[in-house]
Amino acid sequence: MATLQERDWEFLNIMAHFGGKTFRRVLAETCFLGLKNPLQQSANRIYKLKKSMKLFKYIETGLSKNKYVIALSKSGTELLNESGYNIKASVTISPQTVNHTILEQISFYWLLKMGKKVERTIIARWSKEHNHTPDLMYSLDSGEMIYVEVELSKKSPQRYLDTFMKMRKDGVKSVLYVFENEKKMKQIGRIIPVWDKLFYITKDELIKCGQDGKLKARKQKEVLQEIDNES
Repeated sequence: MATLQERDWEFLNIMAHFGGKTFRRVLAETCFLGLKNPLQQSANRIYKLKKSMKLFKYIETGLSKNKYVIALSKSGTELLNESGYNIKASVTISPQTVNHTILEQISFYWLLKMGKKVERTIIARWSKEHNHTPDLMYSLDSGEMIYVEVELSKKSPQRYLDTFMKMRKDGVKSVLYVFENEKKMKQIGRIIPVWDKLFYITKDELIKCGQDGKLKARKQKEVLQEIDNES
């Protein structure tokens, strides 16, 4: 029987915080990153643990890309709950949110690598004491909050302004927008109204920050200035 390694517990932790599911792409860009052919390495490891310990099952998403979700089986759920987690055996799949979940999980992993408190906010709990529920909440040593928003598509300027008003009421120190890549950051980032609390970062930049152990994001105004200079 296979023995669980540190890398296994890392991706099990991701799954525990995201409803008992993850994706090969997430594993390839988190705990398997740096290995030769991380997509295949992660697939091999999941298959081995699925076969020997029966921890996982595959669920179809209905999408041509990211066709399968890696989900915890009953045995996998029991293992994590015995280790101090509190998750349900059932796994909910929404094809419309797959890409968002992937980027959110990657962001969660690398923010954790910087040694701070990272929380995946759940509306049912978070909204009881806060006005806005971000995708993730990153705490500084001072206890101040950084709201993290994974941004894949444009919203109306008014929707952003309404969100900012709620964030102000929550007293956030700053807001970090995570984008899939530089192109998306410029396409979407230029639509977001200007606020001095906003910072932008791409997925690859966030991964580099996680590897270095220090969060370094660009101020929104600096990115907007870069966009203006390119025009």
